[in-house]
Amino acid sequence: IYWGFSLLRMGTSGFAAQAFGRADGKEGIIILSRALLAGLLGSLLVIILQWPIEQFSFWIINSSEGVEHYARSYFYIRIWAAPATISLYAFTGWFIGMQNARIPMIVAIVINLLNMSISLCLGTPKQNPLISFSDMMIPPSCFEDRRELIDSMTNIISFIITGQSTDIKKYVMNIKD
Repeated sequence: IYWGFSLLRMGTSGFAAQAFGRADGKEGIIILSRALLAGLLGSLLVIILQWPIEQFSFWIINSSEGVEHYARSYFYIRIWAAPATISLYAFTGWFIGMQNARIPMIVAIVINLLNMSISLCLGTPKQNPLISFSDMMIPPSCFEDRRELIDSMTNIISFIITGQSTDIKKYVMNIKD
């Protein structure tokens, strides 16, 4: 559903690039505003239509009761991310059009690192027996506690933003010196 709004990213980048080429900052802001408005209206529509979308989706997908239960829970949590997700398409397109691909890259990396961190912190087998440690991207043995995980993610983000050479392998792969 969200990827259907990717046109905001591609369309916004084209119009923003034209405004950037003309050095028309005012038009660039107007383009971003229009894209954000379209994204917010689209996300509002998705939220309003969440019940029919859910019913149709689970009618198409034939799954067991257990899987469907967790999928519905995930759907009802994820559907409320529509404004942020769809607006992010508009921001990404605008930044790319304004010749700044670094900001969208940093935002994407930070979002993914936060997602991994929160998943690791909340998705332990004690809280959810369907999740095993072998299914996680970073084995928990890499991190003594959650504070070390947060420090590791902070160091990785710092490296990405500043370009300072840091021993990333130490944090990601738990390689000892």
